[in-house]
Amino acid sequence: MSYLLQVSSYLTSTVLLQTQVESEMVSVERIFSLCDSMPESTTVSNDFSHKSLQEWPSLGKISFNNYSASYKPNSSPSLMDITLEIHEGEKLAVVGRTGAGKSSFALAMLRIIETTRGKIEVDNIDISKVDIDFLRSKITVIPQDCQAFSGSVRDNLDPDGNYNDAKLLHVIEASCFSHGFADSVEALCWILVDGG
Repeated sequence: MSYLLQVSSYLTSTVLLQTQVESEMVSVERIFSLCDSMPESTTVSNDFSHKSLQEWPSLGKISFNNYSASYKPNSSPSLMDITLEIHEGEKLAVVGRTGAGKSSFALAMLRIIETTRGKIEVDNIDISKVDIDFLRSKITVIPQDCQAFSGSVRDNLDPDGNYNDAKLLHVIEASCFSHGFADSVEALCWILVDGG
């Protein structure tokens, strides 16, 4: 009887250890999947230099021309034959059920998934011809799930430190977000710098 009672505790320990090993193997699986993934394409056309694109995009006109993309080579496309034009200043909502391609649509704009056919143009410039880091510095995607980041409001608005406080204050006021902090500009400046 005493041995039978010990068996149940050993079984519990075995199940706990097996669960722990399985959860730790997820990290190994991710490492192997990263080893197998192809590096991002960084080829850039000589037609577009950083100097010629400093003001790009100025209008925000987006065109999808017979665009298709997939997450892996030789797999079925997650986006297929999309042709649409979004005019400057126009607001657009992309809706659909789970798995319809809403997130893939945003990832295509950042070239996280690469084109299999067609092209995307922003202000009449093919984004596949623009340096990938430069493209991602010019296009922002706001995720639908809310997240709070560590650091000050300033660090979250401008992580690279490219803009001065006056510009950031203008953006906060233009977005009608400033009343959530305080009525005075001095208090907002303190929040920007100190992250209060």
